[in-house]
Amino acid sequence: MLSLTSQLSPQAHGFNRRELLRVGGLNALGLSLPTLLAAETHGKVGDVHHPAFGRAKNVIYLYLGGGAPQHETFDPKPEAPAEVRGSFRPIHTNVPGIDFCELLPRTSRIADKLVVCRAMSTDDNTHSTSGYWVLTGFPYTGANARLMHPTDWPTLGSVVKMLKPSDSVPFSFAWLPEPMVANPGVLVSGQSSGFLGPRWEPDRFTCDPQAKDFVVREFQLPGDLPPLRLTSRTSLLAQVDQHFARTEQSVLQDYGRLQQEALGVLTTGKARTAFALEKEPERAAGVHPRV
Repeated sequence: MLSLTSQLSPQAHGFNRRELLRVGGLNALGLSLPTLLAAETHGKVGDVHHPAFGRAKNVIYLYLGGGAPQHETFDPKPEAPAEVRGSFRPIHTNVPGIDFCELLPRTSRIADKLVVCRAMSTDDNTHSTSGYWVLTGFPYTGANARLMHPTDWPTLGSVVKMLKPSDSVPFSFAWLPEPMVANPGVLVSGQSSGFLGPRWEPDRFTCDPQAKDFVVREFQLPGDLPPLRLTSRTSLLAQVDQHFARTEQSVLQDYGRLQQEALGVLTTGKARTAFALEKEPERAAGVHPRV
């Protein structure tokens, strides 16, 4: 089997449908196996440029953990028994032969712009571990998926953030409306940068998408902090940064001088010569021969 890990099986002909879908899905994001391997080999993941990058200006990944079932969305199963197909009826879309559930009347009018994958399955009924697979592209192999670990596979957004950071907005990968939890305070795996490191973590924001006065809390100034006061704080911060920059430069210069002196002691021998008393004349050293 071919697997997108650092260890590739030599049996490249042993593809199955799931593996091809996984590789193809990465390629749709502008990533490909040669690109990823080249980046890993040369250690220049930030300089990867692939012809597919740049075609999509924005990507919205709407993840519904335990969300709407297939038979009430894109696969109404009209020929299935009543206990399987549910109580909702199918409706036609603008693509002949494709029916959606009656709950999606507006979506059915743009079905020609959608790619519906009806055969996706993780064979895992546990939300935390199956969600990890969907969010990262890899099955969970750890001990506890109800905890985030630094050895986790990175979520797909972190991979995009690392390989193709945004050059137009400050956030290459924004996660909202809140972190994904199993219970209050329990953050499940699959939503972090994992082994890529904290630099590629998603920028997390808090909001209520259903609110009429929709706002992102992190973009709002506290009520007791007017813009003028914020400007003053920014100016003060710049002054503090300049002070520490000068101090740091002075410390580095002193450190460099001491380092050179230490290396000189080890390499030139001048310091050792200065303390070699056996090379000094006995009279000059104040030593008189015994009588």
